[in-house]
Amino acid sequence: MILALFVFAAYTVLTAIISAIAVCLMVIKYRKIERLPTLYPINVSIDRLFSINEKQRIIESLIWWQEATHGLVTFHIVNTDSHKLIYNDSSGYAVNFIRATSKDKEVKGWDKKFKTTTLGMAQRYTPCGLAFIVVDRFNDAETFTSACGHEMGHLLGLNHAPNRGALMYKGINKLKPTEHDMRQLISFWRTWMKS
Repeated sequence: MILALFVFAAYTVLTAIISAIAVCLMVIKYRKIERLPTLYPINVSIDRLFSINEKQRIIESLIWWQEATHGLVTFHIVNTDSHKLIYNDSSGYAVNFIRATSKDKEVKGWDKKFKTTTLGMAQRYTPCGLAFIVVDRFNDAETFTSACGHEMGHLLGLNHAPNRGALMYKGINKLKPTEHDMRQLISFWRTWMKS
């Protein structure tokens, strides 16, 4: 009986150690976390014109990036009741999600310029970024959330990806950040850290 308890305890400890090692190796192999900077929390303002459900979807897309980067990118929602933009206030980079519709002059201009039906547009400036989401062009919440995540990817420094399976692929998909997106983010950060 004592031998069985000892074997069980040893097995449990060994399994926990092997699992921890496997997780560490996976993180090192696929995310290269130990080489990335820990960023300030990104302050996020969400336009008061978004519905409650749209605001929840935007927050869900931010959580995707926070989880995909294992907390290296974090977000702090500073405002959901204003129509004012936030700028850098010494606490780091700021992002503004702005509600747009097909009737807006800017959206019509983007459609014409890019010869497509624009779902979202990210404009990155220092020290703040703007993510316009064209709300009347979505048929389902999943695509809306992916579009928000895609635009946030641009504000994190990512370009469009050639891989159809990536969140940053130019076009409609219903994905969360993928390994391809993370490789692109790591590459961008390495270049950014060297400059």
